[in-house]
Amino acid sequence: EQERLRSLILGVDEFLQEAKVCERRSDMEVHTKLTDWLQRMSHCMPYAAGNLVANVPFTSDTQLSSEHCEERLRELTHLFESLQQSEESCLRNTQRFLKSPTVGSLNQLRAELLVRYNGDQQWICKSNGQKLDG
Repeated sequence: EQERLRSLILGVDEFLQEAKVCERRSDMEVHTKLTDWLQRMSHCMPYAAGNLVANVPFTSDTQLSSEHCEERLRELTHLFESLQQSEESCLRNTQRFLKSPTVGSLNQLRAELLVRYNGDQQWICKSNGQKLDG
């Protein structure tokens, strides 16, 4: 499980690092890194982020790899959801408890991102007023 999780995350990270967006500027087509484009656009339209991501104008090469990335994200979501659910039998719960954990706690993850990768904690406001830790 740990190896699969690592593989999926590395695949998504690779996509994010290599993905390019096709923009039109003064009748020219300009290719920009997806991360730079998202950062610039989020400052311009902070409340339309969900719609913005749904309509990213990927370059043709990136469009193909985005489908693979989307599948990896679905698999990651399924894996995380399965980790939240308890097993049906006592034996399965015990086996799950004894094996090495797939992921650490969110506090451990947050601390590692802050320290190891010089991360920055961000809060994302949802439409219902709740905040998500990002």
